Amino acid sequence: MNKYLCAGVMLLVVASLGGAMQHETRPRGSVSKDPRELPVRKVGHFASAAEAYFSPDGQQLIVTARMEGEENHNVYILNIDGTNVRRITDKGKDACTFFSPNGRYIVFSSTRDADKMPPGDYANSANYPAGSEVYIARPDGSGIRRLTFNTAYEAETSFSPDGRWILYTSNVDGNLELYRMTLDGKKKIRITHTPDLQEGGAFYMPDGKHIIFRAWKKGNEGQKKRISQLYLIRDDGTELVQLTNTPYFNWSPYPHPDGKHVVFAHNATGDFEVYMLNIETKETVRLTYHPGFDSYPVISPDGKTLAFTSTREGPPAIYLMDLSPVISSTDGGVPTFDDDVAQVRTVVLTNALAFERGDFDALARIWAHDDDVVVIESGRMEVGWDEFSEKHLKPELDLLKNVVYRLDNLHVKVKGDAAWAAFNYRFEADVRERHVTGRGTGTLVLEKRNGQWVIVQSHLSRPPRKTQ
Repeated sequence: MNKYLCAGVMLLVVASLGGAMQHETRPRGSVSKDPRELPVRKVGHFASAAEAYFSPDGQQLIVTARMEGEENHNVYILNIDGTNVRRITDKGKDACTFFSPNGRYIVFSSTRDADKMPPGDYANSANYPAGSEVYIARPDGSGIRRLTFNTAYEAETSFSPDGRWILYTSNVDGNLELYRMTLDGKKKIRITHTPDLQEGGAFYMPDGKHIIFRAWKKGNEGQKKRISQLYLIRDDGTELVQLTNTPYFNWSPYPHPDGKHVVFAHNATGDFEVYMLNIETKETVRLTYHPGFDSYPVISPDGKTLAFTSTREGPPAIYLMDLSPVISSTDGGVPTFDDDVAQVRTVVLTNALAFERGDFDALARIWAHDDDVVVIESGRMEVGWDEFSEKHLKPELDLLKNVVYRLDNLHVKVKGDAAWAAFNYRFEADVRERHVTGRGTGTLVLEKRNGQWVIVQSHLSRPPRKTQ
């Protein structure tokens, strides 16, 4: 596997954090069965893929990947439907490739001129592999020019929104720091001066002034449970702000085009999952729900598609997730990630999943516990959490076995601290010696209390259940 990776220093480091890169044996074409995850599809047929980034028009992906039978990861460009795959480079180990905003150039890091240099130790910040240099080229692979000449680790490249600067990470001064340089490589400016931090995985925010990046404390590289945080800084090196403060490895941040959110990955669940962070409120919304490794998230220019790397079907591959159900637009047409809609969707789908699994404790965490609770189902009504939970919910969970309860056509509307959800559902269960099936429609009313969305009302309507 290619060990130079743009969103972080390298996948091998991530793999050392609790085995996050262990592959699962799954049937080809399988996808997450967790209903809380938005629709996902795999793109490309690579033996292994590191990370992918969208073209300025959102119609193509540029990816560092390895084909079957090949030794190294190189640069490829393909359409977002997986067609028209073109190999752009074929020498050395390549990574961290990115389109310029006008689409005329790509930037990438490579060992193409340093294959005979010592490999270094990817888990030791004092001995990162030398010889990873920064290159610029045309999207067809022509006109390749080398921009750095330091025989140091120089990688993790991207462009500024105006296309004037290349952002990158280097340890040329003995510590991982952020730099920017002009497209001809003649002017290089060091951005960070933090001897206690190891920075990387940096991208410009849409305003072209601020940079999002991740960093961990220097000297923590050898720790089994390493902690990494997300930061913002101006590209002149001022106004450093820490965005996260968790005991987890916060990783691979990437800005949403609305400028208000950052998508990233961390391992709070034990494996790496993708989350959306609201920069102002610090609230997070989980986007992926699958065992194994989900990371290196990137948002399309229109804000409607998430690209990420996952091991859900075996070796690392690129997947696309449809975010349109949780995207709204401002009057100016800027795509905005809607935190409340996303959170309400998660609560509604968690309610269905917890019922399917018979998990009363999970249900209790997302329902209000007062007399505001009203539940109407099959012509009967319960008022208040105590009546609903004791007379309806607990007995039903005890009675039903092998439950399938799935929602589709889910619509969510949020207004202030109130929300409404409407959906179709499909239900199956074994009841004593009978198998019961049914379909119907439902609505939920939710309220935001103390920053958390909870269910206060439920109404399910359905035709009579069929028994077999």
